[in-house]
Amino acid sequence: MQTDATFLAVGAGLSAFLILLYLAWKFLALTPAAVGGSINSNRRSLARFSVTYRANIRMLDQEDHPGAKVALTDLSEYGGRIRCRSALPPGTCLRLQIPQLKSAATARVRTCTKRGFGYEIGLEFQGTLYRTCI
Repeated sequence: MQTDATFLAVGAGLSAFLILLYLAWKFLALTPAAVGGSINSNRRSLARFSVTYRANIRMLDQEDHPGAKVALTDLSEYGGRIRCRSALPPGTCLRLQIPQLKSAATARVRTCTKRGFGYEIGLEFQGTLYRTCI
């Protein structure tokens, strides 16, 4: 009887070890370094999705500003990236409207980088996307 209990304890210990070994292998196989990236290449908590939508922006502190048409190139729950013809300084607050999704968000400009003939602008949403009637 004691040999059966010992056999079961060793078997359970070996099973737990194999499960932990498998999980460690899976974790190491899925790190950014294992797939060609660097560990610090993307520190975002949520993935951004590549999208292609037309959007409109309007500066919140400039009611008389007519706004601008932009291209939305990626999107996540907390932010997005747009391409625009003119530069927007970091810290600028704006309203982003995406007619194809019937959605909008209030955002703050985090980055603005010259790309080709325009600018690539990183946005951080100040809340979540919300539905619009338009």
